[in-house]
Amino acid sequence: MAGVWRPTFGLTMRQLQPHRFLIRFYNELDIDRVLAGGPWTFGQCLLVMQRLEPGVDPELVVLQQAEFWVQIHSLPVGFRSEVVVSVIGSFLGTMICIDEKNWDGSMRLFYRVRVAIDVSRPLKKHMKLKKDNGTWAFIDFCYERLPKFCFMCGVIGHGDQYCPKITNVLDRKAEKPFGAWLGVGGRRSMPSSGQRWVAPESNTEREGWKSPAMEVGVDVTPAENGEKGKQPLVLSTALVSHSDAHHSQIPAVVLSEQKRKRIDEGAVE
Repeated sequence: MAGVWRPTFGLTMRQLQPHRFLIRFYNELDIDRVLAGGPWTFGQCLLVMQRLEPGVDPELVVLQQAEFWVQIHSLPVGFRSEVVVSVIGSFLGTMICIDEKNWDGSMRLFYRVRVAIDVSRPLKKHMKLKKDNGTWAFIDFCYERLPKFCFMCGVIGHGDQYCPKITNVLDRKAEKPFGAWLGVGGRRSMPSSGQRWVAPESNTEREGWKSPAMEVGVDVTPAENGEKGKQPLVLSTALVSHSDAHHSQIPAVVLSEQKRKRIDEGAVE
């Protein structure tokens, strides 16, 4: 039902068409915060938003791109540079920015990029990079705060039972090429420095940090001979396995490895 909604925090909303709304903000900071904080969902369905340029008819704007933080997993040594991560982000969609914490000296299980992806196309799961020695390295993608999407065709916006490709191309009983593992929680759901036993991520923040054990002198040495109560904490991460039969279907990009060069102290330019 069409109408106008006027809340108290500086915006108005008007319905233009079914499933299409025009929202007017009265503060530049508010709209920047809303766009940067996405993706947003309602009932597990993605809200696709786009800033309207002056003079553009809002009813004619094509809404099919949404920004996501994407995690790049299993990136091999030699490719862990800002240039390579930027190229990978451009492969995923329209590159927006790279997480500044990627290069803050922390131990990385993955690297993050923010990209605008075409929600009318299947999500990209994997990518392979060719090394200098001719072998291939396989990397995986995980999308933060991913809304409802189809495990059969990989398109955001509908579930398996409503996939239009099942009746035309895909068999409903066939193995699903996509899964829940493609979506992960955002950085805000990860352990933070507010938890006393969790060290801050960056080197700068860790300089003045002390764990509770360091403060009170608790013995945290590894247990020996099966002694209980002092086992060291072990963290693990799951990687998506790749079948040789599907290697040819994974998109490939050829990038040169960036190896570190050692310069002798007595070397002359």
